[in-house]
Amino acid sequence: MVRISDLTLIKLLMENARTSYVDIAKKLGVSEAAVRKRIKRLEDLGVIKKYTVEVDPKRLGYEVLAIIGLDAEPEHLLKVMEELRNKEETVRLYLTSGDHMLVAECWFKSSQELSSFIKDLESREGVRRVCPAIVLESVKRPNVLENDQKSMLSFKDSILKTIEEYNKYRSPEAKAKLVKISDKELVLDFEGSFCRTCGVFDYFEDFIYELQKLIDVKMKVESFKEHGYERFRVKYVIEE
Repeated sequence: MVRISDLTLIKLLMENARTSYVDIAKKLGVSEAAVRKRIKRLEDLGVIKKYTVEVDPKRLGYEVLAIIGLDAEPEHLLKVMEELRNKEETVRLYLTSGDHMLVAECWFKSSQELSSFIKDLESREGVRRVCPAIVLESVKRPNVLENDQKSMLSFKDSILKTIEEYNKYRSPEAKAKLVKISDKELVLDFEGSFCRTCGVFDYFEDFIYELQKLIDVKMKVESFKEHGYERFRVKYVIEE
């Protein structure tokens, strides 16, 4: 099973929100139940607010797509923003900092419509500047990391980074070392003074805490084996 992040799943849904849970599970190498559970959690957290569609404006008769930057007098900003939001041509509208106070994506059926739209905005009370830019081509859309080997490599890199960070704050006698990693299990060696009565499992809890700060993964200790007084091995099982 390949570990997936929330972002990977969201990008896949952005690419096609109608993709079935079964198809998503096949692409990501996880169970359908795991996909369903993860999406439900993202919905409950408000990360996924709604499902929508992406259309080709030109097939609907809109030949001109424009990104329009607009500046207004501060006392008129809210009024201008509301007027622009209510215009039929406005598809998306953002309140921004930087070069412009407002940035709008607008669709028009002709350049004449765009010209009339700009003139109307410029005539509005409080509008200081209108800067249109015609979109020539969309050069990037949401894409998904579909290579399982890359996903697994990213997971392994996160493990190694966690071990590195963990070892920074340990004495030379209490280091962690990666023994084995797969899509289902993680085996680590810990070195240090072994004492069943002094909370030796604090080592493992600390490690898991550091790991979960980096990647979205749940693990539990499956087995514990002592190799002499000062070395012990822990096998973690990666859960869905």
